[in-house]
Amino acid sequence: MSWSARGYDGRRGQTPEAIVERVARTLTDGAIVMLHDAAEGDDYEPAAVRALPRLLAVLDRRGLTSIGLDALLSTAE
Repeated sequence: MSWSARGYDGRRGQTPEAIVERVARTLTDGAIVMLHDAAEGDDYEPAAVRALPRLLAVLDRRGLTSIGLDALLSTAE
């Protein structure tokens, strides 16, 4: 199992708008989206933290739902 949409949000200087646009382009039913909630060096906040509400709104508009990775892995067993 691998991700099918990446936000590239772990890169310094990314904007929430760019993250939403990038992920929304490749978002399909069953997509696995990789986002970060912390920087590796903890010296900045990844743009996905601020983009997440907008990404969830995109899912709602498309009639999709989200689940956490833990739930996804438990269904794969």
